[in-house]
Amino acid sequence: MHRNLELYGAPLARFVVAGVVIALCCWGVYRLLRRFRIGDEAASGYALITPWLLGLLIFAAYPILFSLVLSFTRYSVLQPPEFVGLENYRRIFTGDPNFRVAMKVTFAFAALSVPLGMVASLLTAMLLNTNVRLVGVWRTIYYMPSVLPAVSTALLWRWLLVPRGGLVNKVLGGLGLPEPGWFNDPQWVIPAFVLMSLQGAAGNNMVIFLAALKGVPAQLHEAAHIDGAGW
Repeated sequence: MHRNLELYGAPLARFVVAGVVIALCCWGVYRLLRRFRIGDEAASGYALITPWLLGLLIFAAYPILFSLVLSFTRYSVLQPPEFVGLENYRRIFTGDPNFRVAMKVTFAFAALSVPLGMVASLLTAMLLNTNVRLVGVWRTIYYMPSVLPAVSTALLWRWLLVPRGGLVNKVLGGLGLPEPGWFNDPQWVIPAFVLMSLQGAAGNNMVIFLAALKGVPAQLHEAAHIDGAGW
């Protein structure tokens, strides 16, 4: 018991302190907004998203800004940063043969994954917006893949897309279709990653679309139905 307290006591205390600090920040945001005569509902909403805003500032905005500052320096982690101006950018744009290849691959992936992901998210949200039995259970099931650990997801897709013996290629072979090499074939690497990215179509984007669909007043649906609008 004493050993467990030594191992987990300090991390637990830090978590408790962090939770108290976040709760105080939420309460402070709520009181500040109410002092500026902002409505109770709006103030409560902003207070409740305060933990997310703190996470965005600490774990996203700060690293991005710090990386931007480091891009103007020569930094090897083991030594203090040395300011070099635009030298790093000059070397990337003029002397790095892999830069154009990396940009080409990035744009190709984005051009495929972003539109497909948005369309898949919208269709999934429309499907989960229907009045069917146990719709809450279905929404949970569809959202669950987006919260799976990245390591387990990567291992799952590796098992699915194995060129020889993978489940996807087994299905394609059973249908008489060619079996791609996926990660072993340069022509199929980007489609493989696009296919993996579609797993998140039923995640955060789907929830946003679903919230928007739920926010449409029923009167608009009734008026559209009377005017002869289809699905």
